[in-house]
Amino acid sequence: MPRTPVFLTAPRSSVLATLLLSSACGLFGDDDDDETGDPTQNNLDQYEQLRLALEQKREQVLPPVADDLAAAGPYLAWLDRTNAITAVLHTVHYPGGDDVVSEVPIGNAETEPFYVISETIGMTAHVEGPNSIYTVFRLDTGSMLDQITRTKPQAADYDAYGVFGDQAYIVADDEQLEVYEWTPGTDTPTSIGSLGAIAADLGVFIGFVVAEDMAGTRRLVAIGNAATYSVDLATMIPTRLPLPVQVFEGAINEHGIAVIDGTDLWWLEWDAAEARAIHDELAASPYVLNSTFAMAHLVSSGTASQDLAIDGTVLYYRSTTGVYGYDVASHAVTPVLLDNRTYDGSGVFVTYTSLNYSDAGLFVVGLESTNGATGVDGPVYRIQL
Repeated sequence: MPRTPVFLTAPRSSVLATLLLSSACGLFGDDDDDETGDPTQNNLDQYEQLRLALEQKREQVLPPVADDLAAAGPYLAWLDRTNAITAVLHTVHYPGGDDVVSEVPIGNAETEPFYVISETIGMTAHVEGPNSIYTVFRLDTGSMLDQITRTKPQAADYDAYGVFGDQAYIVADDEQLEVYEWTPGTDTPTSIGSLGAIAADLGVFIGFVVAEDMAGTRRLVAIGNAATYSVDLATMIPTRLPLPVQVFEGAINEHGIAVIDGTDLWWLEWDAAEARAIHDELAASPYVLNSTFAMAHLVSSGTASQDLAIDGTVLYYRSTTGVYGYDVASHAVTPVLLDNRTYDGSGVFVTYTSLNYSDAGLFVVGLESTNGATGVDGPVYRIQL
């Protein structure tokens, strides 16, 4: 089943942008045994032991030049923004694939670079005069597969677009949110229905993401600044999702949709009557790293990058101290990586963010700094879970 594991809302215009595996106790214990006579120091030592143990599963795969990560299926994609006008898209197939440089430029002088990928194809859009140009490309070769020209919408640089499996989608702002679907390289965009009936409830339409549930129902999740809807693409029947926050950053798969917002993390199974407050479940969890780091596993997003990823029923999220996993089925809390807070005397602080999960593993960026503030750049790591 194709998957779209993570998503961020696209910067289609300045207006829209502003709206926009067991517990560590099993590894080291959670008590404060007074081995040195200083419980706090013992807890710091325990933190360092766990951090170093977890880093044994960490492999650096890219230097700090990589930006805007995306992962799906066997692929990791990223942008090289060295050129101030256009970005260059790279993809790597795991295991053992070469670095493929796409022939399709991402962004231009009029358009902020942005792209999306599925397990086989990617898509981007840019402005040329009065038109928006949508380009679909292959991930294995980087070559252009299809290109569509449409009149630029009035309130954005381009209409919202997305990919799922080998199909592409566009939702047209100026056509009552008409939904177009096609198989790039095989046919042309065809209208399959409209979101016009829910346009008023959505408020300002921000974007969408496509996923399939366990029953194989393909859903378009329409995101607005006032509401979020799931639309069955076979029947075009909309269902308002009972999410208590506006969706800017999330993770989605066959089990449901997760949304992260600051210190809040919400989980909604498909067709459930209400969303679960995962942040409350974490706070009530018996998991404790130790008394000094009692809140190590609690949610703390807001790095301006992707702080949430999903694999099956496990949510990987940015915590107060690093990256943790939470299984929404079993309620298991698992540390994945802990930030380097320089207790080792290295002088280099590392903060993990930009979470992306695919068949190749969990990818993260380790932002580095020397003054304790969150860094602005750092290498990309792969964690095989």
